Amino acid sequence: MIRPWLLLGLLVLMIGVGALTYTLASSSPTVHHAATLPADAVALGASSSSVPAQTVALGMGSGTSDILNSSMADILQRAKLNVLRFGDIGADDYDWQGGCIYGDVGSRRECYGLAGQGGKLDQFLAFAGRIKAQPLIVVNGEVDDPQRAAGLVSYYWQHCVHAAHQQCPDPYWEIGDSPASWKHFAVPLAQRRLADAQVIQPDQYAALVIAYASAMSQADPYYQHHKIKIVADEWITGATDQSWIDTVTAIDTHYAPLLYAPPGPPPTAQSVVEAVQHGHGGRPGVDSWLQDLRDSLSQFSQSGSISIILGRWSIDANVSAVEPNVYSGYAQALFTAQMIAHVWRDAQGVGQNPILMAVQSPITGPAQEPFDITSLEPRATVSVYTLIGQHFGSHPVPLQLGSGVQSWGIAAAASLAGRGDARILLVNPSSTQSHTVELRNMPAGPYDMWWIVPEQNMPAGVSAIKHMRVSGTRITMPPWAIAVVQAHA
Repeated sequence: MIRPWLLLGLLVLMIGVGALTYTLASSSPTVHHAATLPADAVALGASSSSVPAQTVALGMGSGTSDILNSSMADILQRAKLNVLRFGDIGADDYDWQGGCIYGDVGSRRECYGLAGQGGKLDQFLAFAGRIKAQPLIVVNGEVDDPQRAAGLVSYYWQHCVHAAHQQCPDPYWEIGDSPASWKHFAVPLAQRRLADAQVIQPDQYAALVIAYASAMSQADPYYQHHKIKIVADEWITGATDQSWIDTVTAIDTHYAPLLYAPPGPPPTAQSVVEAVQHGHGGRPGVDSWLQDLRDSLSQFSQSGSISIILGRWSIDANVSAVEPNVYSGYAQALFTAQMIAHVWRDAQGVGQNPILMAVQSPITGPAQEPFDITSLEPRATVSVYTLIGQHFGSHPVPLQLGSGVQSWGIAAAASLAGRGDARILLVNPSSTQSHTVELRNMPAGPYDMWWIVPEQNMPAGVSAIKHMRVSGTRITMPPWAIAVVQAHA
């Protein structure tokens, strides 16, 4: 099945993992506590210049068989997409040298061209270079071949695409995808059989990560002076051995709040919109999901230096060729915007395991793809990437919500841009009600506001990005609006 965009990423905003610090150009604001904050207000918190900024990298990714179209690259570059993840759910079936993907039977394979001869890996490197994205490359871990992975590292540094007079971006290297579901561990790709049942336990996976990291760090002279950025799947948190802590830069988790199974009644748009915060059908909201992972990490000493990557997220975790139409409608945009708002607010907390980056991969079929599977036209979620990529900041800062704002279900997050401008993201989940919020602790207006709303009579349509100047501190959000408000420092 062709998945033109199996990894979208969260969008857009990235900045890698820089450690720039910003302060508001205005005087330090008075911090309102929840008990004193008006019900309809959102209040920007103080940003300390003594604390390094936690930047959130938002991006996309591609599967090993996805279409990498030049027009898509142009759209994503305009959206300022900054991370591209390669591999996804096909990574552990993929022979990067031969360009073939193997299934559960080794004699059955799909080949897309040799490395060095325009194969999928070469297409990915060209695509990432065109949109100037930092790669996150998933290497085949299930095959248990560290030297094969080391060869991929060496190939990257010899063939990566970059701007003139600049070196290639330093990638993140993820060791396998979803090892909890492996069943051919240490079986060569061509020797796979349906009856294979070679699973891997967390301690084995931890040892595998260490072995891969050792081999890969010796593959290029670059790593004589820079620590290789190794990403491990959250399966590693079940290990009893703590020796992997010094090896791993970040832990990757996957998230989806819905699990729709036909022929049951499909989720409503309201269910999709509410699922980010509250979960659905017993599955948790994203805040609880991330906290559970932090709790698992807390059992390991010195684990506070390990960040979290939300490496793949989608509306629905169920892999199905038949998906509700609502997944491809405007509810997809609201879901995306709320995910971003929650990730941003999560990242602003100073403490253990900050969110390092978030990369979206729609994993359940065409309705969740950011680009239409047949026309390759961008869907609603790409408009969200563009809005936030062009108008939101990069450094998350605290934001408090009044009780009324919370009861309305409005999702919100705040950031600072390069010049210290404060930006607030607001998402109105109501399809019928406008809501007005008051901005507190912001530099004096007027403010710029950019927003998108549903296109009239088009369930999946999104308006062009609208702009207006707001003179006062009260911001009215139309139904289903996704907006960014900017206050100039």
